[in-house]
Amino acid sequence: MNQMKKEIQARYGSVVRHGVSSQLSRSIPAEIYTNEQLRNMPEELIKKSFPCGNPVLEANLKLGETVLDLACGAGLDCFLASPLVGERGWVYGLEFTKEMLEQAIGFRRRMKRKNVQFLHADMEQIPLAKSSVEVVMSNCGINLACDKQQVIDEITRVLKPQGRLVIADIITQGSIPDVMKQDPDAWTWCMGGACSWDSWLDMLSENYFDVKAFKRKDYQVELDKNQILKFEAVTITATRGD
Repeated sequence: MNQMKKEIQARYGSVVRHGVSSQLSRSIPAEIYTNEQLRNMPEELIKKSFPCGNPVLEANLKLGETVLDLACGAGLDCFLASPLVGERGWVYGLEFTKEMLEQAIGFRRRMKRKNVQFLHADMEQIPLAKSSVEVVMSNCGINLACDKQQVIDEITRVLKPQGRLVIADIITQGSIPDVMKQDPDAWTWCMGGACSWDSWLDMLSENYFDVKAFKRKDYQVELDKNQILKFEAVTITATRGD
């Protein structure tokens, strides 16, 4: 494991142990998810969730489907997907931070979601068989990967032909300066490893069609008086070819 991954894991582990400000942790999900989605979710789960979009709404999940959520964190999107795929469906949540995974497993037991399973793994090496899922989604997770093309290759391997990909993440409108690329805190908040829209298209164009992006929000980061970085929170949807 490279050093950046270790730093990201350490920071998310710290969030589980110590939390973030209650105002921040509650306001982020509340401005992204619907009241109906959050109504039956435990407050502790909401506080440990750090989304930048709502991929479950865009995934058009159907009864009986198998879903994979990459970098699932404490599992909020998995639990939202669970009733939509029903008893004959299945939801995998993949998480590489042990503390987050333990939280997700605890919430699964508490909520008695028998069709949800959590996997301790790196999204660059997904421990599922070829063509085994209908939907792959991720919520502010793929930007944490150091080798995004490898992640896309792994997604393509596990998705069935005509399978659906829904990624909520942060994209950059310009180049990321080296100081931010080397900052673990910037990576943890999905900006240090952000890609441009053109980069996403390059990674997806070979194996996917109908690739679209829906912007949710603009962000600006002021490094100094002469340098302001612009980002967008987007949801990318695509369909795997045959």
